[in-house]
Amino acid sequence: FSLCDAAGNLSEPFVHGPFITDTSPPDLSFTLDHTGLLYYGTHYYTSSFSQLQKTTTAEDSETGIRNVTYALCDNSTGEILVGWDTWETITQTLPPGGSVCHMACKAENHAKMMTIKKSVPFIIDTTPPENLSLTLSDNTFIPGEPCFITIHADEPESVVAEYRIAIGTTAGDTSLSALVPGNSDGKIVLAGTPGEARKSMIIPDSEENTYYAS
Repeated sequence: FSLCDAAGNLSEPFVHGPFITDTSPPDLSFTLDHTGLLYYGTHYYTSSFSQLQKTTTAEDSETGIRNVTYALCDNSTGEILVGWDTWETITQTLPPGGSVCHMACKAENHAKMMTIKKSVPFIIDTTPPENLSLTLSDNTFIPGEPCFITIHADEPESVVAEYRIAIGTTAGDTSLSALVPGNSDGKIVLAGTPGEARKSMIIPDSEENTYYAS
């Protein structure tokens, strides 16, 4: 541009630039590697962020990437619980058990245009099942006879994935349960279900003894 005074004198032109036109936000790819997440049923779960890893790729061919930041968010409301900050900072805070959250990634270019991507939602579970109970029909193991096992546990933060029952001559021993067909590492495995889980089995031939189920 040039300036002109009242006498008509015109200044030398002043040039400012060049300007870069950026009309598009960055290209962003953001995913959580499932190493730090456990999938059960229809949900992802985690008890710690220490193993949680991410893969991020941000590109902007017009003005370049200015910064990439992250946030920990409530999945229901979208409220930012921690962020926007570095990945190392936001993974230092673990929400209360039972919280449903997701991670978000934001890439901003030098024109201050931005792109935000969200991770899959996951449920925070920091405590093991509690109030475990196990009952046996007649509290006896008779070789060749059926036995009914009923087991229950409370899990307020997520769900019980499976029950593992050891039966032996001492607590935790598997000398009897290891004889039951279909055992896993000597233990009887029951799928986790809402409420009680039940198992009917035929007691295998074994020595007469006092047994414990745990």
